[in-house]
Amino acid sequence: QFGQRTVAWLRRGLLDALLRQSPVQLAARMSGDLLSRFSADVAAVETAAIYAVGSWIRDGLQIAVLAGVAVSLDWRLALVALAVVPLAGVPVARLTRSVLRRTREGQTRLGGMAGQLREALGAVRTVQAYGAEGAEATRFAARADAHAATLARAAWARAAVPALTEVLAAVAVALVLVWAAGNVEVAPERLLSFLAALILLYQPAKELGRASQFATQGAAAAERLLEVLETPPLVTDAAGAKGAPRLTRAVRFDTVGLAYGDRPALSRLELELPVGKVTALVGPSGGGKSSVVSLLFRFVRPDTGRILWDGTDVEACTISSLR
Repeated sequence: QFGQRTVAWLRRGLLDALLRQSPVQLAARMSGDLLSRFSADVAAVETAAIYAVGSWIRDGLQIAVLAGVAVSLDWRLALVALAVVPLAGVPVARLTRSVLRRTREGQTRLGGMAGQLREALGAVRTVQAYGAEGAEATRFAARADAHAATLARAAWARAAVPALTEVLAAVAVALVLVWAAGNVEVAPERLLSFLAALILLYQPAKELGRASQFATQGAAAAERLLEVLETPPLVTDAAGAKGAPRLTRAVRFDTVGLAYGDRPALSRLELELPVGKVTALVGPSGGGKSSVVSLLFRFVRPDTGRILWDGTDVEACTISSLR
């Protein structure tokens, strides 16, 4: 239930975040990439929530109990066995960072693949009309190969963690035996009990390492989800904004300027849209018609100038009342 509730909360949050964003913001994202975040990234977080959290609790308790038993049997042997833990810290940390980096890159590439597929299927008439099937297939194959190579590198780093754990476990047992052989104070039955606790401790430690891999994948996916969840809307209500009164005269653009990055869309626009009349905006593509509509609905905010609602700046009115 924890995993299912986490997934439901994430998907509701993602939808709420996307619905709050401006169409201008959404247009800058690939729809396929957003769908990939809804599916693949959320699934990775679900897997981490189900397996990693449960393993941390279950295996963590087993490790704590068995470690306590080992210390109670002979604290000196426990210190010898734990001497290998600092040796594992640096390589495991580096491998984990590598897995996180590769997994994050793989999730991003998967989103790019989904975006290209969505675009190709949405424009399949144009693709086929111009005979561009081969070019699209080649472009997709390049993305797929890059994605596969990234996942392969992540898999190598992921596989190295349990292998390193097994080697260090063997080293710990060997150190205990060497130290015990040179120390006559260790009773044989106590040594056997200690080795049994140490061997039993190995399995939950291994499971904990495997669960950490799921957690790493979930962390990479969560970063992509948080990128969407934490993106603020392009336009928000100003402090003290009130509901717009019923329009009785006109909406007027007063020397309005708007640019998308380095590309200007409108420059010192003067336009009046009177009530009760139909106004047609005619012009070539890129002339600013859609920008005027976006400004009217407050999908974007003008860089310069004002938009007046019966003489009142629209910044003083709530967005919902204007729409």
